[in-house]
Amino acid sequence: MPMGSSNAFGPAGLTLKAWVQFVGSTGAIIKSANVASVVRSATGAYTITFTNAMATTTYVVRMEGEHDVANKGISLVLTVAAGKLVGSCQIETHKVDGGSAAATRDMSGPVVEFWE
Repeated sequence: MPMGSSNAFGPAGLTLKAWVQFVGSTGAIIKSANVASVVRSATGAYTITFTNAMATTTYVVRMEGEHDVANKGISLVLTVAAGKLVGSCQIETHKVDGGSAAATRDMSGPVVEFWE
């Protein structure tokens, strides 16, 4: 989707300001727009730095991810760790397994979107 777009797939009334797809095990960027870097600090923990800062810290973070066949049926969720800054956002990806504790887990090719 082009930067600056808003459509039925995004949060109502908001505009896509940045997005990134990256390798979960390394943080290496596959494709992106308005993202300068992704740094993996630990399993499932990343800092995403924007090329151009967000206007405020009230932006919406949305994620889609992939998991391998061995984890079929396990929900993978995103949490925003340590808050959001206008220049970067720290996120964690977790696996949730039938009521078990939500352990951090690297995802395969997550896509993270930032909407304002």
